[in-house]
Amino acid sequence: MEQPTPWLNRASFQGRVKLPHNFDLSVFEPFILDLEEIALPALLGDKLAALKAWLDTNQYGIVAPPDDPDEEVAVDPLETLYKKVVPYLVYAAYAEYAFGGDVQATNTGMVVKERESSSSLSDTQRTQLYRNYRDKANARAVLITKYLDEQRQSCVPSAYSGEARISSSGGKTRAKSDCW
Repeated sequence: MEQPTPWLNRASFQGRVKLPHNFDLSVFEPFILDLEEIALPALLGDKLAALKAWLDTNQYGIVAPPDDPDEEVAVDPLETLYKKVVPYLVYAAYAEYAFGGDVQATNTGMVVKERESSSSLSDTQRTQLYRNYRDKANARAVLITKYLDEQRQSCVPSAYSGEARISSSGGKTRAKSDCW
């Protein structure tokens, strides 16, 4: 499976985590679904539904995320939000995978999957890897929260007459009715 969820594709991981070319991205699906059900509602609030609708409309975010997550090249605030959410999901899903991705449930209990030619990570190594990518995900969550706060402040409804008015916010021209 090339695209585990509408949120991420192989390009989303490039430059963020090192994966073999033939790595099956579907292993991330349970982690991404958990993040979508638990973390994203808390992080995005009422913007999650709008972002999901934007993903559906835009063929699951075919717009590639920028190399610099702070670079706001998007005119659409939902596209900008998507470009900030992708790194968060990559790092958070990878952290969860690193922590417990090789653990599998069997009829006799939980087991760790191992291969002959590789050695498994120690608990300390696994914890360090988890913390490293979790810290990156948390840093991205802070950027997302900051962006959403800026958007809310620039869209404060004030005696709105119902007529579209143009204003400038941070050097960008936008209609007053563009509050999302």
